[in-house]
Amino acid sequence: MQYATLDEVTAAISKMKNGKSPDELNLMSEHLKCGGQIVPIILKALFDRVLQERDVPEIFQSGIITPIHKSHGKPLQDPNSYRRITVCSIMGKVFETIHLSKISPDLDRLQNKLQRGFTKRVSPTNAALLLTEALADAKDRKKKVFVAFIDVSKAFDVVWHDSLMLKLFQSGVKDEDWFVVYYSV
Repeated sequence: MQYATLDEVTAAISKMKNGKSPDELNLMSEHLKCGGQIVPIILKALFDRVLQERDVPEIFQSGIITPIHKSHGKPLQDPNSYRRITVCSIMGKVFETIHLSKISPDLDRLQNKLQRGFTKRVSPTNAALLLTEALADAKDRKKKVFVAFIDVSKAFDVVWHDSLMLKLFQSGVKDEDWFVVYYSV
């Protein structure tokens, strides 16, 4: 089973940001970028084998979590005053980057056209403009407007992942094997 081409692995490595903290193996993107032509060959063989054997190395999905205090004025003793920053495995990042490039067209097709946050080539400012225009129109017509703002910043921690994967598969997202292998660790 071939998971990725050498070009895809090379492109994923080149997309990694420089100057970031090292992962648990003390690897940084610069190590992969400066490792020469052999690095993509080795990673391609590793990624293909991971899918073939359906066995994801735990290190791909582990990370170093560092608590960062959110802002001044918040009590240092309160755990809610901190956000978690996770330094993930650089090899896991390359693996995920390749997969994301493969499924992005499917995900883009499924996404609601009004989704503005965390969407490529779309600014949340556009959502603010739409809301401003709707409010101005309602005011001109002397109509009431009801708006709900929902903070889903912690949704990933509580979402039912099996149901989410089922929804992706039923919607036509290809490469189910990758999800099953990667998220069953």
